Amino acid sequence: MISLDLIEFADLVRPVDIVNQILKQNNWIDGAVPLEEIAKAAGIRDIQYVALNSFEGSLLANAAKTDGIIVINSGTRHQRQRFTLGHELGHFMIPRHGHKMECSKSDLTAKPSGGMSASVAIEAEANLFSAELLMPERLLSKLSYFNKEPSIEGIKLTAEKFDVSFQAMAVRFADIHESPIAFVMSRNGKVEYGYKRDNFPFWLRVGKKGDSVPPKSITGMTDVTKEETVGSDECLSSMWFDGNRHYDLPENLIEEVYVQKDGYVATILWFEDEVAEK
Repeated sequence: MISLDLIEFADLVRPVDIVNQILKQNNWIDGAVPLEEIAKAAGIRDIQYVALNSFEGSLLANAAKTDGIIVINSGTRHQRQRFTLGHELGHFMIPRHGHKMECSKSDLTAKPSGGMSASVAIEAEANLFSAELLMPERLLSKLSYFNKEPSIEGIKLTAEKFDVSFQAMAVRFADIHESPIAFVMSRNGKVEYGYKRDNFPFWLRVGKKGDSVPPKSITGMTDVTKEETVGSDECLSSMWFDGNRHYDLPENLIEEVYVQKDGYVATILWFEDEVAEK
């Protein structure tokens, strides 16, 4: 059962510090985080799942944020609802966030970037809170398969253990795994989005929506009708990345693909050889 000593949160302002305090007080958690229990222990009186059209989630709390209600769009998949709940709980628990929030789909994909507005920064911070809480680094790092070479199978296993989507866990792996990993989601040969962490050493050539995946890559040659199949092989790094003046681009990389439903393909890219500075 979740227990929170809220006095311990009084001076905490950063999402990662708040999450770490939640986990410290409930160190029995080792898998799927019980979000609803945490929210209620924090002061959320009610969590409602309602069909919504204009936004994905909302928070309505008193000005002191000692009591509140969260509403979640019931029309989305279970794991999306969990991320939304984590996002709204972030608004509730991060002191500088407002007590009345309505969050759209774009709010739930906001990421930190230079020059962003204060309102976008708040949404990006709530997303960080949700990712940290749903997929805590301190718990992921204890898993034996997390500390091995990155793989589709490892991402799938971890996503199931923590009750999050494969895509969310793939991005989390890219953020915190020891190996530099890039993640690309495509559909029928066109990129939906590409992701790499800020300190990834190379520029992803086909990271924007609508870019064509390299036709001679493993992804480009994969039969997208064979759902739930996984394939992996070496691929020329130059198909996916541009070199730069700071690091030597290894000749080859490992490309692993996971065929999902409706023509979607998830691709992870990582270097088996060490990336060396010039």
